Amino acid sequence: MSRKGFTLIELVMVIVIIGILAAVAIPKFIDLKHEADRAVCQSNVGAIRTALSNFYAKYQVNSTGATAGGIDVNTTSGFPLNDELNYSANATDFAEEYFADGKLPDNASTTSNPKVNWGDPTVYDPGTGVINMSVCCP
Repeated sequence: MSRKGFTLIELVMVIVIIGILAAVAIPKFIDLKHEADRAVCQSNVGAIRTALSNFYAKYQVNSTGATAGGIDVNTTSGFPLNDELNYSANATDFAEEYFADGKLPDNASTTSNPKVNWGDPTVYDPGTGVINMSVCCP
């Protein structure tokens, strides 16, 4: 009498092996997601830094005073003020000028530091034009 199929023990062993593989793979996947989210945040910081550099160069060549094209400026350094980099329902003049969709990129940080505004004083220094990546993308 020959039966075709698997015994219960064989099926249980396959389920155990799949469970072990899943237990090993899931933590790796979770860590990769965090790394990918951090990379998106770093890319957004790079886009804002590029926009700040472009603004600075344009301001140095064409403007003097406290505003440039409706953008409030730190007159000592030539970089936009913090308010120009804050999230708001209405896009800031800086975002409208330097980003295609008229909005600043989203801060996609997934750590315990939820959506820090780019213009937050701990993140952006208008005196130097520096964005502190360790604060917004930990």
